[in-house]
Amino acid sequence: MKLFSLCIQPVTDTFMFRNKKTLLERITGFFVGSSSTSLCCVRPYLEDEENCVVRLSSDNMQLLGIQDMDKVILSYGANKITCKAIAFEKFAISRLAKTNKCVNINNVIGVPAGIRKKLNVYDLKHTIRVERNTKSMFVKYINKSILSTVVSIYGAVTLLINDYTWGVAACVASIPVIVYFSFGEQRNDRACGSK
Repeated sequence: MKLFSLCIQPVTDTFMFRNKKTLLERITGFFVGSSSTSLCCVRPYLEDEENCVVRLSSDNMQLLGIQDMDKVILSYGANKITCKAIAFEKFAISRLAKTNKCVNINNVIGVPAGIRKKLNVYDLKHTIRVERNTKSMFVKYINKSILSTVVSIYGAVTLLINDYTWGVAACVASIPVIVYFSFGEQRNDRACGSK
């Protein structure tokens, strides 16, 4: 005699997808360092609804190791979108209270309706994954001191060895090491415990 039957079926939006990263994303993630967190989705300020920007608390931006107008990748299920991030203002709770109920500013991200629609987040209070865009950070900081360092190495090797071929070979071989060390500050900017 069977009293009841229980059947549990997974729904695709209820578990986190492991989005595969491209080779370029892996390389820039290695040099710059990736960082991510999960935040609850809320409505942003009224004036942000028309823009492709999201609002985070300054603490969450520090946790991710980003500054105003740096790019972040938002993901929910299999959907991903890249947009710029701006910090909430100091007294944002009163402004957010106009469009949201009971908001803890350190646990939320203000996402405009257009971006929520692209992510298939039709209900507020869903948790979405936020990670810094390592490709854009790599491009932003690549010119910091790499060119001058490569030219210095080339000059030193050609003076010591008097062979231009060895100078070029030494510069090419040293580029990954130089890039890795020049992004040390960006890797250290992210919070401990981030990926």
